[in-house]
Amino acid sequence: MAVIIWQDAAICHLKAIYEYYRDNASAEVAAHILLDIQNAPDILASFPEIGSKEDSFRNLSTHLRYLVVRKHYKIIYLYENNICSILAIWDVRQNPAMLQEMLLT
Repeated sequence: MAVIIWQDAAICHLKAIYEYYRDNASAEVAAHILLDIQNAPDILASFPEIGSKEDSFRNLSTHLRYLVVRKHYKIIYLYENNICSILAIWDVRQNPAMLQEMLLT
C-alpha cells in the first residue's frame, strides 16, 4: 500500500478553501467540502496510479497526477517510491498558468 503525505502547501490550500466557504456560505457547507477533499485521496493508498496525468506538466521528468473532487477541485499529487505526495488543491475555475507558477516555484 502507498503512503499518503499531505505537503504544507496543500494543507494551506485546504484551509483557504474552508475559510472561503465558511465566510461566503456557512461553516456546515465548508465542513462538507473540506471532508470531501480530505477523504478523496484515501483511494490512493490502494490504487496510487488511479489519477489522471496532469497535462500541464507533461514536459517535466516527473509525472504529476490528479483526482477531481466536487467537479471544481483537483488534488494534484506525485507518486514515487510508493509515496503519494499531495502537492496542491487546485480550483479548476482559476487560470491554469497560475497552477504551473505555484507548483514550479
